[in-house]
Amino acid sequence: MLVPIASASCLQYSFNMIPLMGQIVANDRASYQYLVESIRKFPDQETFASMIRDAGFQHVSYRNLTFGVAAIHSGFKWKPVPPPAAAAATGGAGTPPLQ
Repeated sequence: MLVPIASASCLQYSFNMIPLMGQIVANDRASYQYLVESIRKFPDQETFASMIRDAGFQHVSYRNLTFGVAAIHSGFKWKPVPPPAAAAATGGAGTPPLQ
């Protein structure tokens, strides 16, 4: 969750300055306007963590950076290991054994 003052400052800055900087530096205001709009539409940290869990990930967590302006999410999705008999029949890598 964003700290309210940081949130207001960040929104004001992003909507006004980032597209302007994109125009000045890259001569491309539209791409930077799209960037700030997509950031605004991205779900909050807890909603995104729930979406990751719903996709089958376990041990989902996140760490806020810069007062919640950015966050790093992580989770694990376990890949099933084939039974030993199936692995031996395919050479252990999903391919037939060499003859």
